[in-house]
Amino acid sequence: MSWKSKGFDPNPKSMVTKELTLLLCIGCFYAKMHFSELQAKVTTKCFFAIEIGDKAVGRIIIGLTYFIIFLCFCYCFLQMDASEKTILVIGGAGFIGTHTMVQLLNEGFKVLIINNLDNSVIEAVDRVKELVGPELSKKLQFNLGDLMNRDDLDKLFSKTKFDAVIHFAGVKAVGKSFGNPRQYFDNNLIGTINLYKIMAKYNCKKV
Repeated sequence: MSWKSKGFDPNPKSMVTKELTLLLCIGCFYAKMHFSELQAKVTTKCFFAIEIGDKAVGRIIIGLTYFIIFLCFCYCFLQMDASEKTILVIGGAGFIGTHTMVQLLNEGFKVLIINNLDNSVIEAVDRVKELVGPELSKKLQFNLGDLMNRDDLDKLFSKTKFDAVIHFAGVKAVGKSFGNPRQYFDNNLIGTINLYKIMAKYNCKKV
């Protein structure tokens, strides 16, 4: 029995990319936590002598890190053979989710979204359909649902066999998390545990 049949991919590029993605995620959240609470007391002059505060520097770093993470996710998933592959994108109506969907659809994947629209709008999905065109739009399906409701996930997995899941449904605003820590705990931890349990139930191993 090969390593791949056991779920282990010995491809060095794949392993390095996944490790890089994890490190970038950690770095991004550290940068968010470090810079979002700073007061812009000290300014940093850039090459063109334009003064930008610490908060602006933090936003730039976070934005660039998110973009690199997005590219890494695309690279990892596009190593798969796109023919007849179905990907579930959780939180697909958000900023990173919509960009990921465009890339997946253009590469030939079938994409299903589940989103509760608490922090996004359905018009974002409509915009994705406009960008990819009518033919590729047939491979895109939106589902209203929430990770906190395991029945929503169960219904989705019972109807469709997913080859992989991309999870973008975490909440990340540091300031707001102090005001309502329970909501952030439930969404980011309990919601993700619900997802993993349903994936295990239906033998979906790639996330």
